[in-house]
Amino acid sequence: FSLSLFLAFFGTAMNSFVHTVMYAYYGLSSIGPHMRPYLWWKRYITKLQLVDVFSSVFMFIVYEG
Repeated sequence: FSLSLFLAFFGTAMNSFVHTVMYAYYGLSSIGPHMRPYLWWKRYITKLQLVDVFSSVFMFIVYEG
């Protein structure tokens, strides 16, 4: 087990999770306006994307630095 393998797995898993959340939101929102009450979590998607990007950059800097 190596650090590089862990970082690759973690980055891929986190990115997959973020994309699953994004596409779930887009899919539900495309059903129609009656879904709006269930899409209260829209504002958290951008924050989740930023955490994903910055954690990936941080892991790259720490590992490669």
